[in-house]
Amino acid sequence: MPFISKIQRQTDYSLFSPSCPIVIDNGASYFRIGWAGESDPRVIFRNIVQRPRHKVTGETVTVVGDHDPALLKYFDCTRSTPRSAFDFNVVFQFETMESILDFGFDRLGVNGSKVDHPVLITECPCNPLHSRFKMAELLFESYGVPSVAFGVDAAFSYTYNQRLGVCNIEGLAVSSGFNTSHVVPFVNGEPVYDSCCRTNVGGFHVTDYLKQLLSLKYTHAMSTFTWEKVEDLKMEHCYIAPDYFAEVRLFQNGTKESEEKTRYWQIPYTPPPVEEQLPSRELLERLL
Repeated sequence: MPFISKIQRQTDYSLFSPSCPIVIDNGASYFRIGWAGESDPRVIFRNIVQRPRHKVTGETVTVVGDHDPALLKYFDCTRSTPRSAFDFNVVFQFETMESILDFGFDRLGVNGSKVDHPVLITECPCNPLHSRFKMAELLFESYGVPSVAFGVDAAFSYTYNQRLGVCNIEGLAVSSGFNTSHVVPFVNGEPVYDSCCRTNVGGFHVTDYLKQLLSLKYTHAMSTFTWEKVEDLKMEHCYIAPDYFAEVRLFQNGTKESEEKTRYWQIPYTPPPVEEQLPSRELLERLL
C-alpha cells in the first residue's frame, strides 16, 4: 500500500515512566519513533529535510518529511531539493539528522529540549564507529538522554521471529533497505556481523528502474511519472515473484491468472495547450 505519514503530535508523553525507552527506527527512507512495548510506531515520516524560501517574505523555513502540497505552494521549492542525512545507509549529515530528530521528538510529545527517556536507535550492520560516536554525541549533548543503545533492525527481527518459533537458531536475515541490502548470518541464535554481506541495491533502485520503464513506454506522460508517484505505484501494485521465470511464462501465455494479476492505472488527462492565434496583417489594418 502507498506510504502514509503519521505526524500528529502525541499528547500522552507525560504518562510514560522515565524508565520506558523510546525506540527509533532510523531508516534511510522512513523515520519511525515510538515507545518500547507497543506494536506500532507513534510517528512515521519520510527521512528528508527541505529548506525552501517563502515567495513573499523570502524567509527560509525547514520542512521535515512530507507536507501538504497546499502549504508548499507558498514556498519556492525550485532551489531547495530534499536532502537526506544518509550516504547509502550510513548517517553522515548530522545537521540534517538533528532537524529530523527535533521534529520526531516534538511529534512524540516532548516538551522542551530535554528527553528524559533511554533511547534505542537502529543502525546499519558494521556501522562505522565515527558515525555511531557522532550520533551518540548528538543524542547526549543536544537532548540530554540518560542512555543510548544501538542495534541492527535485521537482528531484532530475526530474534523476535526466533522466539515465536518462525526462525531456527541458525539461518540468514536478509534486510532489503532503501539504498542497500544486507545478509546477516545467525549461528547458535547470535548474529555474526564479521560474515555479513552488503550490496548497494535497494528499494530506491527498484523504483528508479520502474520509473525509467514507464517513461520509455509512455513518452507523452513523462512529467506525470514523478518519483513519488512511481513509489506509490510500486508499493500498491507490485509484488515479489517466488519464481520469476514461471511468472514471465504466465504472462506470455495470457492465462486467466495473469489477467487477474494485471493492474490498470489511468493517467490523469491534461488537455494540450491551446496556441493563441495572432491576428493577420489584414485584420490589423482593418482594426486600425
